[in-house]
Amino acid sequence: MSRPASVTTPSGASLETSITLPTTTTTTARAMNGGEVNLKMKFLELTFNTMMSMSTGEAVGEGFHNSSEENKWFFEVLVKDNQPASLFMIPGDYLPWLRYFDVLKIEKSVAEVGRKSDEYFQKIIERFRKEYYVEKKSKSVLDVLFSLQLENPEQYNDQILKGMLLTMFGAGQDTSAITLEWAMSLLLNHPEKLKKAVHEVDNNIEPHCLLKDSDISNLPYLVSIIQETLRLYPPAPLLIPHEAARECKVEQYDVPSGTIVALNAWAIHRDPKEWSEPDKFMPERFMPRDDNNNKSKDIMFKFVPFGIGRRGCPGEGLAMHLMSLALGSLLRCFEWEKLVMMILI
Repeated sequence: MSRPASVTTPSGASLETSITLPTTTTTTARAMNGGEVNLKMKFLELTFNTMMSMSTGEAVGEGFHNSSEENKWFFEVLVKDNQPASLFMIPGDYLPWLRYFDVLKIEKSVAEVGRKSDEYFQKIIERFRKEYYVEKKSKSVLDVLFSLQLENPEQYNDQILKGMLLTMFGAGQDTSAITLEWAMSLLLNHPEKLKKAVHEVDNNIEPHCLLKDSDISNLPYLVSIIQETLRLYPPAPLLIPHEAARECKVEQYDVPSGTIVALNAWAIHRDPKEWSEPDKFMPERFMPRDDNNNKSKDIMFKFVPFGIGRRGCPGEGLAMHLMSLALGSLLRCFEWEKLVMMILI
């Protein structure tokens, strides 16, 4: 299937695919009739659908039109309530006396989102527990957790199950959506990279076909674009805070046991001592270096958007696969160009 020069929306309007990043950093595709499609929200719907399909075996559908009220409600809570709170580290974690004031009301907001999320996941668990004994073609995450709960109800109680589901949704939703948004912005600001990526996709996908899982291994430049985007704009610049299990020494610094440690991935990814032209968008730096399709080992400890080691993100493989498929599909199915009158950052 060749890419169309324009896309026809259900209403019949021709869509001119492009990206704008106004002061709200909301990425949109502008239609020729003046309307806009919020790509950030579409990316969030994609990741939410993916998490919901994996955890329950049920997709919510585009626009949540055929979804339950609980799913629509939770998506609104996650986007509108959780995102503002997740943009900030809680000041009281660094200056304990600020906990008495909570001027920004961040802790109160996080607590309220936690309460609402707990209610939502309890409803999900109760609903799908009734369907556990129905024969299915494939098992969801909840099906596996229910089987473990039957074997060991004390260890796998509902509270543990809710915590696992919340971790999947909290860590896997807006991080992937943010990265996809930045990737589209970077490609439109660098048309030569966009052209190269489109060329790779078109040359490795069979005519009249969409992108499949098995195609990703044949698209190293596409994957490199995702990696370079994560280097420049890691969705969690300070990663997840860790606690020192015991007293240790890091170079000239003494770290007492129990110290909260934050890793500045943003600074590591832009360190001029480690990266040539660190502020420049260069997907080529992540391309395979040898015939075995392996990257240089020196990247391992200076590229840490998912953390590293035993405490690294367990969803790294899923995230990279999902983002590669999504970005590749956008390049495969649409013509993208930067409109002169639009300001991109």
